[in-house]
Amino acid sequence: MRTLVAIALLTSTVLAQTYPLPLVASRDVAWPNTTGQGSPTLFTRVFYPSTVQGHNAPVLPNKGGWPVLLFLHGWSFMGRDYPTLCVEWARQGFIVVAPDTGIWNYVTLSHDAHANLGAIAVANATANGPFHGAFDLSRIGVAGHSMGGGTMAFVVAQNPQIRCAFGFAPAAPVGNAATAITVPIGCVVGDGDMLTPYWQHAQPYLAGVSASSPIKFMVRLDAHADHFSIAGMSGATSDFTRSSDISVGFFRHFLDVDVDALEQCLGPSVLADPQVVAIEQDIAHPRIWAAGALVPGATARVSVAAESGDGIIIAGPTATLGVPTILGTLLLDPSQAFTWIVSVVPDVDRLDAYIHVPNTSAVVGMEFALQPAAPTSSASMRLGSIKEFVVGR
Repeated sequence: MRTLVAIALLTSTVLAQTYPLPLVASRDVAWPNTTGQGSPTLFTRVFYPSTVQGHNAPVLPNKGGWPVLLFLHGWSFMGRDYPTLCVEWARQGFIVVAPDTGIWNYVTLSHDAHANLGAIAVANATANGPFHGAFDLSRIGVAGHSMGGGTMAFVVAQNPQIRCAFGFAPAAPVGNAATAITVPIGCVVGDGDMLTPYWQHAQPYLAGVSASSPIKFMVRLDAHADHFSIAGMSGATSDFTRSSDISVGFFRHFLDVDVDALEQCLGPSVLADPQVVAIEQDIAHPRIWAAGALVPGATARVSVAAESGDGIIIAGPTATLGVPTILGTLLLDPSQAFTWIVSVVPDVDRLDAYIHVPNTSAVVGMEFALQPAAPTSSASMRLGSIKEFVVGR
């Protein structure tokens, strides 16, 4: 691994930073189902950031609305039965839409999930309504537990606006529904789960997901993690803390809240956790992120998730709208880009490199961008996502 000793590069981004966690409120709604499929009325509990903790408090205003998580419950449960999980997501800056319908039927749950997406669009546009302008309809992810995890496959197929999917001990979907998933998908499973053992459910589920999915991964927790605890149904256990943190990082990354949040899913601290048995991942599009702020005198790690083999990281002063190449889209200015790192992606499927910032105020405000080209599950070399930097104070 190499170290960038000087930064003489000159689009900017905001570095990952700490942010105040809001209070959480909830509201029970009974939206009409206008699709003609599923439950006539969409009984749903919505969890959201607020300035007041409790029920029916106002939504905390957020310019452009909050990113949305549509959560699908397990068999015999309702959305409101997952307060530990849904409250945590809302604390992290998401609005969680959790249907209380389709309790014993994945088909009904699938139809109602689709109908809820239409209902939130109506609520978002309803002047003087409790959710007016609250939802960012351009940033929607879906999550599910058990039956709900399997139902995600049908919901993703039916709703192209969904950008990513995450499962907790997901049941394998019926038939070949997983093949329709082309968005990023992740899941957490527990070796103590005897209801949906991962080798019978999550593992074949992910194997069936389309090869065009940019990334699919499964984090296995040890035998203390069971079917219910990883989804917070046993309270704030240590395995829930880990699984929820992974899900938060996943959604923050793929819903464009914080590109560096992938550290919470695939960073070294995850594998170092004694509760984590293994991470299995299949990467069709390399992903880059950074751990640590770029400030004078500091060293920050840059990581790339890719398949093992020879990889490079390209540097340049600015990002571009994209230049087509035989390796994919180059997101750097080709006239100024250069190879910064040439290295081997090890068996852990993560390439780590390091940037050292000189201890001088002269570098403050300098901007640059990095893009990897690395092996994937379908190609020996492919260009990946981009990470933009600005040197802070």
